[in-house]
Amino acid sequence: MAYIGRTKTPAPLTSADIPDGIVTAADLAPNSVDTSEIADSVTLVTPNLGTPSAVTLTNATFPDDHILYFKHTVIAASGGSHTNTSYSTTGGVAVTVPAVTCNAMDNLTIIFNTFSFIGNGAAHTDIGIRGDRSAPSAVNYQEQVVGSDDESTSAHRIPITYVIYDDSLSNADHTYRLQSKKGWGGSSDAGNISINGYGVNILVIGKK
Repeated sequence: MAYIGRTKTPAPLTSADIPDGIVTAADLAPNSVDTSEIADSVTLVTPNLGTPSAVTLTNATFPDDHILYFKHTVIAASGGSHTNTSYSTTGGVAVTVPAVTCNAMDNLTIIFNTFSFIGNGAAHTDIGIRGDRSAPSAVNYQEQVVGSDDESTSAHRIPITYVIYDDSLSNADHTYRLQSKKGWGGSSDAGNISINGYGVNILVIGKK
């Protein structure tokens, strides 16, 4: 522009010379803004997330030995009295952990808590207890025998806590059961026996 007389003295451009909304993100060169252009004290506003919906978490990494699954199940009393001399699942004491959970865990701990009922027998009043995994593959766990070595004219009610630890998991449903038999397997040992005369508490803990 032509001037009559002297031109104006050049002056730096300030924010007051730029109307609001003129400069957009598209006008900024890549990486042109760094921490020196950001205020030292910035107040962050917590967003309103509302009520989040349940989602399946995938591709997440967790530290070792952290509990990621915890489930308590109560099985109602069914009686389930029997006189089997080999291990039986009479009483229906079982729990199934779904495949999606087993596939995400490194190990499971299954805790059965119940009362055994042991009727009087001619030789012993004992009951054999054993845990097993029936699916996806069969595994028998350590046997426990509880009761009295002596003949008894009265029934016994003995609290039982049986623990299964399984670190051989796969992407399939895993079913765990508590079995029972007349102690020592003799036909004269004990009378009727039961492991679900009063209900059963089952706790499943999954760790990664």
